[in-house]
Amino acid sequence: MSSAKFALLAISILASFFHWLGILLTGIFIGVISKNFRQALSYAMIFAVLFWLAFLAYSGVFGAIEKVLGLPLTYMSLALTVILAASSSLIARYLRVAKG
Repeated sequence: MSSAKFALLAISILASFFHWLGILLTGIFIGVISKNFRQALSYAMIFAVLFWLAFLAYSGVFGAIEKVLGLPLTYMSLALTVILAASSSLIARYLRVAKG
C-alpha cells in the first residue's frame, strides 16, 4: 500500500472515533482499495467489529463497561457499525468496477 493510501486510511479510521461519518468514509476507502467484492466485505466487517471492540475497551477505561453492555441499544450499535461499513465498501467497490 502506498503511503498516500495508508495516510487516507489512517485519517478515515481516526475520523471514525469522532463521528459515524468516519465509519462510512473508512468503508468507502476499503471498497476502493480492495481487489474484489469478497475482500471489500471481509475487510469492512473486520474493521467494524474491531472498531466496536475498541469502543468497548474505551468504555472499560472509564469503568462504564457494565453500564454500556446493559443498554438495549449497545448491540444495535454493533449491527449498525457492521452494516454501514460493509454496505459502503460494497457500494464503493461496485461503482469502481462499473466505472471500469
